[in-house]
Amino acid sequence: AMLQARGISKVLGFKALFSGVSLSVHAGDRLGIIGPNGAGKSTFLKLLAGHRIEGLGPDEGEIKTEKSIRIATVPQDDTFDLASTAAEVVSRAGIDGASARGETPESHQAEITAEIVLGKVGFPSEWSGKAAGTLSGGWRKRLSLAGAIASADGEPELILLDEPTNHLDIRGLDWLERFITRMTNRRPAAAVFVTHDRAFLERVATRVAELSRAYPDGLLAASGNYTSFLRRKQEFLDSQAEQQRSLAGQVRKDLAWLSRGPQGRGTKAKGRIDQSHDRMGTLA
Repeated sequence: AMLQARGISKVLGFKALFSGVSLSVHAGDRLGIIGPNGAGKSTFLKLLAGHRIEGLGPDEGEIKTEKSIRIATVPQDDTFDLASTAAEVVSRAGIDGASARGETPESHQAEITAEIVLGKVGFPSEWSGKAAGTLSGGWRKRLSLAGAIASADGEPELILLDEPTNHLDIRGLDWLERFITRMTNRRPAAAVFVTHDRAFLERVATRVAELSRAYPDGLLAASGNYTSFLRRKQEFLDSQAEQQRSLAGQVRKDLAWLSRGPQGRGTKAKGRIDQSHDRMGTLA
């Protein structure tokens, strides 16, 4: 696996976002992360990126990546200086990325990489001198993507995107779908994205994982697109409902037995009482 998360848990403030979650990412994956609001999807993505800003690491568990893997992260909101030109934004991202890898950044090389990467994401060459603040939301999203790619020396092996379809029009969505698909098909690379866009999941995802405390392991994953995931989820829910019905029947018998009082329970009562309480806890 390019990336392996094992038993990771995270608490923010007094709220437990997720607990004991495990997930692997392999070359060629286009993994969509979904889940209810407040499930901690963006935090989970940051942990996968290896962020340690302000103590943001897993409280439990571990995240391992292949040695020297180049990871590009595209945040939900723009983080660049709106007064800088598009070329300056991408050059700065390349320099910062090199510094983070312990390399000596070279301004000239960063400028060349910026020009190449801006071309990759479809920026017209005459726009490289435009101030970022004058761009539309869709083109700012492309600029964020260009900066992320440049930070990984122009060739990321793993790209992590938080709500990448926000602010994109139909043309921008079509371009992003083709870009991610080509990137993961052309060479051993992978993409992980948090999104609420079901159409995007349907067309792009090769795996879908739902982060939710409703699942015993905190996460339910299935191969295929969004439709495939919904089938797997329904199978899980049907199985869980059947287990619940069976367990509820056992608990009813337990309660009837417990109500008899100590004299009516017979021998080996303590072990059966413990088992009854375990079943009640599981049912709850």
